[in-house]
Formats: sequence, structure tokens, C-alpha cells
Amino acid sequence: MRIVMGRIYHVLKLHPERAQRFTRFLEGFWIQQDYDVPKDMDFLCGIDDEFALAQQGIYGNVEEATKSLLKDLSKYQ
Repeated sequence: MRIVMGRIYHVLKLHPERAQRFTRFLEGFWIQQDYDVPKDMDFLCGIDDEFALAQQGIYGNVEEATKSLLKDLSKYQ
């Protein structure tokens, strides 16, 4: 999964508009692991909710959420 997240990082840098789709995939992985991932992947917990709230204007904004996701994924490049 770390290799996949490295690839997601590179695609997301070029296409930040794809962030929401990637967050759904990443959160799905977290759920499939019975909500138990290694410490370095803790950022996956609730990541799709973070983007949903940003899109609705409830908390933060999509640009900030995307930057945060890129920062978290950068360690896998």
C-alpha cells in the first residue's frame, strides 16, 4: 500500500482535482483493514470526511485538505 500511496502522490501533484476520489479509495483501504493501520498511515482515519466537510464549507477548504493530503503522502514517494 505504501507503494500505491507513493504513486497517488505523484498523480495528485499533477491533478489535485482528483483528491476526493483518492480519499475515498484510501479510506476504503482503512476500513478494509478493520480500522487498524500502521502508525504512519493514521492520516487515513476519516480522511474522506475531512474532504466532504471542506467541500460543503463546514470545516476548512478543499485546497488546504489537498495540501495536507499531499504532505502526508509525500513520505511514500
